[in-house]
Amino acid sequence: MREMVIPFSGDQLTRVRFAGAKDLLSGAHSPSDRFEHCSPFRPVMWHCKAAFLQCSYSFLYDSTSVKQVGTMKYFRERYNRKNVTPKKVLDCYDGCEDFFLSIGQAYLVVALMKHFGLDSLEGYPSRNAFPANMSHKSLAEVQEYFDNAVGSFVDSYIFQQGQGGQGEEDDYVNNYGLMFIYLTVFLLQLKDTASEGDGERNLTNQKLLLQIFKAFSNYSKYSIEMFVSIAQIECLSTARMSEELKWGCFSNWRGGIGNNVEDDLVQEITNCISKNVVKRMGSNKTVKSISEVCKATSGIKSIVENTDNEFNVAKSSSKHYSIDSTPEEKEMINELIALKPFDHVPGRRHKSFPDIKRHSDKYLNVDKFHSWLTLHKKQMSGN
Repeated sequence: MREMVIPFSGDQLTRVRFAGAKDLLSGAHSPSDRFEHCSPFRPVMWHCKAAFLQCSYSFLYDSTSVKQVGTMKYFRERYNRKNVTPKKVLDCYDGCEDFFLSIGQAYLVVALMKHFGLDSLEGYPSRNAFPANMSHKSLAEVQEYFDNAVGSFVDSYIFQQGQGGQGEEDDYVNNYGLMFIYLTVFLLQLKDTASEGDGERNLTNQKLLLQIFKAFSNYSKYSIEMFVSIAQIECLSTARMSEELKWGCFSNWRGGIGNNVEDDLVQEITNCISKNVVKRMGSNKTVKSISEVCKATSGIKSIVENTDNEFNVAKSSSKHYSIDSTPEEKEMINELIALKPFDHVPGRRHKSFPDIKRHSDKYLNVDKFHSWLTLHKKQMSGN
């Protein structure tokens, strides 16, 4: 076991503390005293997702836009979403995420209505309409229709091909909606990747996060974490370690397909359980007793669950309860239909977002980005 190394993971604060600890102990006599076996360090994806959501809020939420229909602040006050904490999404992550996805999905529906030529939610498509006798078509014909109709929507509104013609004046309300759609789809991608525990797709997500965090300069420190993680998987690690880093970001403690969660979210839940046990110790808290009881948390939890089963005590739900947001989302859609965000009106804009661009890549200075990548590649290679 002399050559064994163990990947070490955590949020950015943990990363900084761990790097500082290794620097302080760099002159120690033995490899274990220098923490050489704790390597490499990899970022954790739930905190990265939270950082991405915070980045999205900081860009699309403005407290002065309360009267500007279609903006986040407008909808927050319109529907009295007091559990939305724009300044720090971790104060109420679930509320912030649900609210963001509600607005994003409303924009998606309105964009789909525009793409298919629908005047209302109950209407029938006038463009890209279903073929006659759709139910009698072969699977190959149905697949071809889907690829063409939905594929053209993805190309136009997600990849934004053909948006913003050359020499055409921007419609900044349109840009706001397109930006919202792009960030919403990527957030849904992060959530689905975690549910499926898909390491390959997670690597692709990290490459996109690298660009997004770098485009929004206030979050460039997170782009460094993404760059290091990609370099470890693609270049620096052995084949075995590379696979461990790629596929070791998620856990499944319930079993079944689609029930994975991020490792750091599991750790957060475990910490919460440990804190509940420590709180019940009353005035008997010492460093030693806290350490011992935390080590026994798993056993204590098993004993409590077995006792509850013996006495037929109903199990508390482990999922967060949330009110059905469908009625509010329908109202959002109706308000966006009246706004017509995807009908191009040159020069139209929200006062609080007068120059917003339609895609995060539009904020990325490509030349500086490649120079930044070259610099960090040299630093990691020791040249």
